[in-house]
This record gives sequence, C-alpha cells and structure tokens, in this order.
Amino acid sequence: AKIDDRLSLKLEPDFDDVSEVSLKDAWGRYKFSSLVSVKAGHFKRPFDGFFLTSSSRLPFERSVSVPGVSSSMLPSHSGLTKSFDLADRDIGFMFEGMTPAENFRYWLGVFTGNSDSKANDTNTEKQFVGRAQVTLDLDGTPLDIAGAVALTDAPFTATSGEMDAEYFSNFELWAELGGYGSDGLLVQTGLVVGDNPRINPLGGSIDLASGEDFASLLTWQGVVGYQIPTEGPDWLEAVAPILRVSYADPNTDVDDDEAWGITPGFALYFHGRNRLALTWDLASFAASGVDSENSFRAQMQFHF
Repeated sequence: AKIDDRLSLKLEPDFDDVSEVSLKDAWGRYKFSSLVSVKAGHFKRPFDGFFLTSSSRLPFERSVSVPGVSSSMLPSHSGLTKSFDLADRDIGFMFEGMTPAENFRYWLGVFTGNSDSKANDTNTEKQFVGRAQVTLDLDGTPLDIAGAVALTDAPFTATSGEMDAEYFSNFELWAELGGYGSDGLLVQTGLVVGDNPRINPLGGSIDLASGEDFASLLTWQGVVGYQIPTEGPDWLEAVAPILRVSYADPNTDVDDDEAWGITPGFALYFHGRNRLALTWDLASFAASGVDSENSFRAQMQFHF
C-alpha cells in the first residue's frame, strides 16, 4: 500500500500450513527524500543478492536441494547464508536510499539477529548489516555491482551460567547483469567469505564458552540464463534456458568437506511470471566414498 509519496507499507501472508497463516513481510517505510528512507518491521536483510531476488522470479529453489540429503551434508551458497541468519527476513530497522540518478544505493540495518521461528529476539545482542551498490549502464543493460558486510551475534551460555554472545563477521561481493523477466542475457554471481558460527577450525561443534574460534567459510554461486521472446503461439511469451553453479566450503581449514551443485534448467513463460520450470539439481561431494546425488523438478507457478 502507498499512503502518499512518503509513506508505504507491505503485508504479505505466508501459508505455512493448512490451518496456519503468518506474515512473511510486515513493514512500513517513510521516505524523507530519495537519499534517505527509514524502514521498520519484518523484511529481508540486505545480504546475499540471490535472496534479495524475489522467489517469484527464480525458476529453481534458492539452495541446491536433493530430497533425502540433509543441508549439512549438501551445503550450498544460499543454504549457508540462510542457516547462519545472514539472509532472508528478520525484524529490524533500516536506513536506505539512492541518488536521484539511481546509480548508487545503500542499506544500513539493525536486526534481532539470532531469532527463533516466531522472530522473537533470543538475546540482547543485535545484528548489523550494511550494503552498497553501484549501477552501470552497458548499452541499455544494467550492471549492478555490490558489496555487503554482516556482523551477527552468536549466543552462548557462559561458564557463569549467564547468557552471552560472540560476534562473527561475513562479507559479500555481488554482481548482476540484466535481470529476470527481461529479454536477453542474465548473469548473477556472488561470493561470501567470513566466519562459520556452527563449527570450530577443527570441524567440531564450536564451544564459544571455552573461547574457541569460528571456522572460516568460502562459498560462491553463479547463474547465467537467456530469455528469448517467442512470436507464437499467443499463450507462450518467452523461453529461457538457465544454469546455476554453486560451490560451498563450510570450513576452509578442513579438507574434503566441499560440495558442488549444478542446476541446469529450462523455463516456459506464459504471461508475466506465470511459468513452467524444469530443473535438475546435481550434487557432487569432495569427500571420498560419497556418491553424487541428483533431483529433477517440474514446477508450475501461478502469479497474480
């Protein structure tokens, strides 16, 4: 809803179960000028450009996913950023803005950080996320180049029995050429480095109370596609082959824990975002003796 030129809000229900409805987005924004707006509520953190892309645009699942294979066994780029509370939605307060020419944007937010499924804060510490983006014009095709940093609280119970927290940091480099829904070439690529809040450098579960360090992670992902408009039949607007490649190393100090995910796919666009997507997730593991896995999906999306 847009109340006036300055005040807007969004409420988006999420049907979690047959008998349960929650609010996926629930936020308000007040615009002082194009350079400064204030946003508060439940919304996406400005980290991981793949998560900032609307899921209604994606022809595949956000993370590489194979039924029967756990996310810990099959780490992927967006799977790690979500599980470590770096991406997706949280309760927060954020400043954002852009230049009048719309060639530079920024986001500076404070979020609850480590929160449970009901978005309740589980400790007194907060998460800080900042992002800056430059947009270039390449012969009419936009090229977005962004960098982001996140400082996130990891709660633990101290030896005294009191609740405490240690902060871990992560950094992202991101680029996008073109965009979903636009004819022609689409390229997205993202790199995330920093701390893994779940394990220590030796690969075991981390014990923050005893002073153990976070393990270091490295993950990147690339997407390339090409949307081709059709001249007929009338019910088919475009076809788009697409390919995603994901690499994840949850602990750079340990060998043979990396995983690769390759997702070739093909989408038929009927009108706008209404489409049929055919994708195939292929997962390969560095660990010896672990077989590769795969999963084929056919997904129909109705968007209204």
